Amino acid sequence: MADNSQKFSGRAASYAKARPGYAPALLTWLKESYCLEPGKTVADLGSGTGILTLELLRTGATIYAVEPNAEMRSIAEQNLSGFPHFISVHSSAEASSLPEHAFDLICAAEAFHWFDSTRFAKEAHRILKFDGQVALIWNMKDESTPFVQDYAALLNQFCPNFKGFGGGILARLDEIRLFFEGEPEVHRFDHPITKNLNNFLTGVASSSYALLQGDPQFNEFHHALKALFARYAQNGVLNIANQSLCFSGRPRNPYATETIQVCDYNAAWPQAFEAIRTRLQPVLAAGAIAIEHVGSTSVPNLAAKPIIDIDIVIPSMTMFENICLALSKLGYTYDGNKGVPDRESFSYRNLPDLMKHHLYVCAQDSPELARHLQFRDFLRRHPSERQAYAKLKKQAAAHHPHDIDGYLEEKGVLISEIYRKLGLIH
Repeated sequence: MADNSQKFSGRAASYAKARPGYAPALLTWLKESYCLEPGKTVADLGSGTGILTLELLRTGATIYAVEPNAEMRSIAEQNLSGFPHFISVHSSAEASSLPEHAFDLICAAEAFHWFDSTRFAKEAHRILKFDGQVALIWNMKDESTPFVQDYAALLNQFCPNFKGFGGGILARLDEIRLFFEGEPEVHRFDHPITKNLNNFLTGVASSSYALLQGDPQFNEFHHALKALFARYAQNGVLNIANQSLCFSGRPRNPYATETIQVCDYNAAWPQAFEAIRTRLQPVLAAGAIAIEHVGSTSVPNLAAKPIIDIDIVIPSMTMFENICLALSKLGYTYDGNKGVPDRESFSYRNLPDLMKHHLYVCAQDSPELARHLQFRDFLRRHPSERQAYAKLKKQAAAHHPHDIDGYLEEKGVLISEIYRKLGLIH
């Protein structure tokens, strides 16, 4: 979502001023269906200026508002900082950095069409409680009405980036269905919108696709909008047929078709790490001080999942922005810390010549880096502990072939014992 996060820069004030809220009946349905009250925890992803966040806060639930755009997030923080259970988070929906399995509900209002749905599904599974659900919400204009049809024609004429209302989501219903584990619940709540001319023009200006002053054809676009308003308004008021639309359910488990495989040690793994390290050399010029092979594939004679774990070590987090830029040029995407402090995670899509790997960035004084290095070195020095760990991992994979959380929990018992021996936990 790195590029999409900037689409509303320069539009945030218009967005906050002119975007409508959501149907009261939808808000009542959310509160009752998910028992939203003090003690409940909700992630509002792509929270923007906090239009839905405000309504969720009024239920008494704790709301984590996750928004990558600084202008949008700043407006939400100014307006909502008086709520003690409001938590603003500078992250994206695909890499929220929120804690694992902590949320009763995820909401995404006017936002899912900006997300990478596959990465979002993985993040949703990571942060939701095991019975948690997702609600995807839009305000959708009634495209059967003459005004909306003429408005869409005008936008198609002047705005090359207009893909349809709601980001064109009605043409992407298959993507929504694939996001959910089963057929999602679909609810529509009537929510007519009333606008005067100024509010109408401000609302248009808040759209990511709208021409702005200084753009070619802006004057023609502006005059056409005024003419459209005059044609349909009555006594200076325009009534727009609209519904608040909600798709809800349990997100599809992106790991359901993946089998956890623990293999005997392969002597080719160190060479695979070296190939990846060679590709990562530009990060050293950007300020990194080391590229470490960690995880089970770094321990000779230890069974492991055939995935290389790598830590890029930097002097301090003040260098992190430089490293992000260098990694972006190499084809990596920042995924936040995935709920693990002191360890920033990166993913990639198209590096077919390299072995599958997990890439992290840690400051040199990071406790997480210390755990990675000391755990690796302990297993290298202690054959009996290494053998016990290999046996446990194979057992955990057999018990939980498609459940990464169950696998990690079962093998985590021995990891914790070793951490205690090393003085890393008490």
